[in-house]
Amino acid sequence: MNGLMENVLPGMTADVSIQVGQHENVLLVPLSAVSNGHLIIERNQKRVKIPIKIGGIDGQWAEVKESALSDIDLIVVKTSI
Repeated sequence: MNGLMENVLPGMTADVSIQVGQHENVLLVPLSAVSNGHLIIERNQKRVKIPIKIGGIDGQWAEVKESALSDIDLIVVKTSI
């Protein structure tokens, strides 16, 4: 700890981020689009509710473990105006 504590003064605060896992090549969807384990998607110009299985979540994004999503589906995201 030599030198490390020299710059720390009483009353100072810090923001810390701890990475507990990392996955590569996963499908992420906005967490705001997930509702009770389902996504609403637009497929063939129709809105469809499909079940999904969620993996890791980081507060903004959810990892999709299993779903019936296809490359042409559009995810419907709720917005507040």
